[in-house]
Amino acid sequence: MEVMTSGRQGNAHHGLAAHEMVLLLESDPHRGLTGAEARSRRGRYGTNALPRARRAGPLARVLHQVTDPLIYVLVAAGAVTELGEIHRLVGTAQLPVTPLTRKLARFSKVLTVVILALAAVAFAAGLARGEKASEMFTAAVALAVGAIPEGLPAAVTITLAIGVGRMARRRAVIRRLPAVETLGSTTVICSDKTGTLTQNQMTVRAVRIPDGRYDVTGAGYLPDGAITGAAGRAADLAADETLRWCLLAGAGCNDAVLDLRDGRPALTGDPTEAALLVSAGKAGLDQSAVTAAFPRVDVVTFSSERRYMATLHEHHADGRPRYVVFAKGAAALVWRVLLVSALLVAGAWWLFEWEKVGGAGEAEARTAAVNLFVMVELFYLFSCRSLTGSAWRAGLFTNRWIAVGVTAQVAGQLALTYLPALNRLFQTAPITGGAWLRILILALAASLIVAADKRLTRGARDALARRQRGGAAPGGPV
Repeated sequence: MEVMTSGRQGNAHHGLAAHEMVLLLESDPHRGLTGAEARSRRGRYGTNALPRARRAGPLARVLHQVTDPLIYVLVAAGAVTELGEIHRLVGTAQLPVTPLTRKLARFSKVLTVVILALAAVAFAAGLARGEKASEMFTAAVALAVGAIPEGLPAAVTITLAIGVGRMARRRAVIRRLPAVETLGSTTVICSDKTGTLTQNQMTVRAVRIPDGRYDVTGAGYLPDGAITGAAGRAADLAADETLRWCLLAGAGCNDAVLDLRDGRPALTGDPTEAALLVSAGKAGLDQSAVTAAFPRVDVVTFSSERRYMATLHEHHADGRPRYVVFAKGAAALVWRVLLVSALLVAGAWWLFEWEKVGGAGEAEARTAAVNLFVMVELFYLFSCRSLTGSAWRAGLFTNRWIAVGVTAQVAGQLALTYLPALNRLFQTAPITGGAWLRILILALAASLIVAADKRLTRGARDALARRQRGGAAPGGPV
């Protein structure tokens, strides 16, 4: 509705202050208006209401959304984000094929062929009897539609749902219905860890140390059992320090927690770590006592890429605080980490002292040691792609990103060594060509030591495989 203001149409009075409206309407701010005056003013000025805005039609509103460029920007940006990648992967995922789905697919193809053949025979028979083609076509289509077993999918779904219910009563949760049929078709289950599949519990059976082997009795997470050595004698941790530190490493480098609930052990964590805790407990090393004697300071968590876990602990021996590192993982990998770390520290320390003795300043010696540290890591970068294979066999430049990273690192080290600004910032100094020659020789020597260790590891692995095959030669009959 439009209003009349001083003889003119408009709604500008809506923006006026209250006292201005009182003057405009010639109203008393204290007494107000009587009913008769209000009706008179309404007839004169009109209803106090804003005019209704003109709305666009449905088609115009849809076209406005489609023509908005922001929509296309959002669609294009969303396709290259992580959510867009997830959407693409979900869209390309294929449903698992089970024996039942294969049988249903084969049955559907055969049934389709049979129905089409019967419809064609019925159509041809009708034409041979002189029936109209249009009527026989309708009859053939009706025959084909009627022969389709539309209740088959529902019957299969109900049958699988009944199977899911039965599995749920046996404490087995099924996420997809066809998995019930797949599990029902299973005749043999192969497992490489006794107890892991049946009870989700692992057990340490033996502990190998350089001095020999100890057998561990008992099963599961129950504390029953013992650690026995030769001739079945119980292990003495006071007499065998190596065994003691081995069990301490298994209990200290550990994130699992074992509790008793209703008289049964309950695990919080990884089954492998729980087995290590139980084996230490069988030798009298309680987890709480180990934690109190060796409080954890830092940890390198386990990952599938790293394949090991390491923890740093503080230990008070002879009244003085000391630090000890516990590590667990692939034995060859842990050994390789220790070997390369020892080569790095020993080489950098030797080069630093050599440069100092040769008359170089502390800044030059420190720069040479840092460059050696990085150079050994660059050499090891090509070798660490395989635990036992040589770097030449893997190919030096099969991964172009390795070449890019090495080039960038070398450029960074040269800048750190020779740019005055970086020299002042990091307290480095330019080094001579002789220092670079010593750096390359030491880095190459470290790489050769790692290659020799790989060869020894590969030979030991092959020898163990031959012993497990009963002494058969590689490639011979087993």
